[in-house]
Amino acid sequence: MLDNKTLLKGQDQWIWKAAEKLCYTVNSTYNCLRTRDEGANSTLYEALWSIKALPSALTTAWRVLNDRLPTRANLERRGLILETNRCAMCGEDEESGSHVFFECRVTWRVWCLCSEWVGEQTVVHREGKSHFL
Repeated sequence: MLDNKTLLKGQDQWIWKAAEKLCYTVNSTYNCLRTRDEGANSTLYEALWSIKALPSALTTAWRVLNDRLPTRANLERRGLILETNRCAMCGEDEESGSHVFFECRVTWRVWCLCSEWVGEQTVVHREGKSHFL
């Protein structure tokens, strides 16, 4: 049994170990989550968030990198019952973030048109072949 000398007098209180002063702040939570999510890819994330682009574009890029898009594959994995998990654009493969942005033949054509529109030409390796955009 504990006696009074063992117990500290005063009220119980919550402490937040992720902050220097042990007090909760939104910023300390953000830093804690950011550090946990970035892991080995911190350089990639730093580069992403330093780009001067619309926040919605940066958020979409982050969601692609972290497989957080509401693709049919992700919705199915979360328990949503779908008629099909095939890509809505081409209908050929499972609709995943990787497929939609990098493998789908329909979105591939969109990327090509975008490259033409901005006047850029680059080489992209796809399906074992090099393609000029």
